[in-house]
Amino acid sequence: MKKLLIILFFTLTGIIWSKAQETLPIYSDYLTDNLILLHPASAGISNISKTRITARKQWTDFDNTPQLQTASFHMLLGESQSAIGVVLFNDKVGHFSKIGGQLIYAYHMPLDYNEMNQFSFGLSLNFLQNSLDTRDFILPDSNLQNINLLHPYFNIDAGIAYRYKGLFSFFTIKNILLSKRNLINNVETINLRSHLISLGYHFNQNKEDLIKIEPSILLNYTEKTKESFIDTNLKIFFPISNGEIWTGLSYRRNLDNNAYENPNYITPFLGIKFKHYIIAYTYTKQLNNTIFSNGSFHQITLGYNFKIYKYRTATWDL
Repeated sequence: MKKLLIILFFTLTGIIWSKAQETLPIYSDYLTDNLILLHPASAGISNISKTRITARKQWTDFDNTPQLQTASFHMLLGESQSAIGVVLFNDKVGHFSKIGGQLIYAYHMPLDYNEMNQFSFGLSLNFLQNSLDTRDFILPDSNLQNINLLHPYFNIDAGIAYRYKGLFSFFTIKNILLSKRNLINNVETINLRSHLISLGYHFNQNKEDLIKIEPSILLNYTEKTKESFIDTNLKIFFPISNGEIWTGLSYRRNLDNNAYENPNYITPFLGIKFKHYIIAYTYTKQLNNTIFSNGSFHQITLGYNFKIYKYRTATWDL
């Protein structure tokens, strides 16, 4: 029995540790004016510099459930077409945790200054440290009870973007480099690469007195597990004095019935921009027939748009 528990423990450890080495989990926080968490080419893509802070908690009726905090900042470099950004994050699931940061560089190549017609390129250098701490476990084997693993790690994301009037599109390859781990005295090479595609259109983007509508999709494909999912999104903007309110709905569905994970989520969200300030709330509910918990996922986003580049053509923001 003890041997079976040990095998089961390390099997679960290997699965979660592999997932933990991915840079950032892909949730729906990008819909609350935070696209830089997915695509490095979005850094400085509009004429606004911005900072965002998020806090997310899953399965609120349990302790030690997944939690994620992020802080991001990006801006153009003067009057050039270059932009920089930084993302910091803390991702914790029970006794597994991951802290890290991303340094981002983007270059934007306008094809027409009078209209939003622009190619963009982005590169992100990612630094992470994963940890597994079982020192407060009550286990039948004392060797398992004293594990405290630390694993520093780095990787690279790269992507491109194209915008034309109301159209926006992004393609990003995440975790380009292969990783090696030595979890149980056995060196293993892991392919963590995933591919992200975002497509959407923003209607009435240049008319301040009209309601704006933004349908979009996000496609994700993970090479090692061959899993894929799609987000289908609808976002609506309502103008108010000195700002706007936005609300919308996102539906995530797995495209592979044999996948290890089977996301089936619906996510309503609500946000307000007043002058330079942003506040948004995201709520996610699982729709699977079998679920781990009845508790839902909650996230708060706070932000500030602290600089507007007047020399660039004013356009709707991403």
